[in-house]
Amino acid sequence: MPGYLAPSELRRRRGRIHHLDSGGRNLPDPGPAATLPAAEKVPEPPADLGATGHAMWLKLWEGCEWISRDADGHAVAKACRLADDLEIARCRATRTGDARERRRLGALSRELGSELARLGLNPQASARFGAGAPQRPRPWAA
Repeated sequence: MPGYLAPSELRRRRGRIHHLDSGGRNLPDPGPAATLPAAEKVPEPPADLGATGHAMWLKLWEGCEWISRDADGHAVAKACRLADDLEIARCRATRTGDARERRRLGALSRELGSELARLGLNPQASARFGAGAPQRPRPWAA
């Protein structure tokens, strides 16, 4: 019985060189990536968004040219709703000082972070998607 052969994308990530896997075997050419059309104008935000979610909706659609209206619309809406929930939880935790509210704040913050990563809005996800998130100039690198 032959051994397990991992998918080529996983072997590519584990490999030593971009065209060889970790065992030195050639990997198939990944070919061109399918690109989805980006949103040309800002879509209408969902009616249930608050002020924080509405502001985040505008920033995401205006500032991220790799976000597609067809593929990412629901994920953007979810992230904006989470931003609203996080704002409410932050106000409650600040006002009451309750430990349960602070735990809820942390959980919502982690969930929002993972949702934004799913959209390619952290350095690791940007590198994985190939999206060119603007890099800050580093003064020590000449």
